[in-house]
Amino acid sequence: MLGFASGVIIAASFWSLLQPAIERAEVMPGLPAYFVATGGFLFGALFMWGLDKAVTFAASKANSTQGQPNERLNRIIDHLA
Repeated sequence: MLGFASGVIIAASFWSLLQPAIERAEVMPGLPAYFVATGGFLFGALFMWGLDKAVTFAASKANSTQGQPNERLNRIIDHLA
């Protein structure tokens, strides 16, 4: 079931994001269209990875056993999760 869901997400990302990006990049002179779309896709993956690391780090700081837990940070993490 998880494999099917990941296939659907990959197909949706291609048809909704990558194909229009390639079409727009083809009319622009300079870099090849596939390079622009691949760069955007990789940048998005890197951004999501960094965001995951940042939220995990913030959660570990909020749940620290040293001192009182930071209530404001806990509320921010609850909104993100």
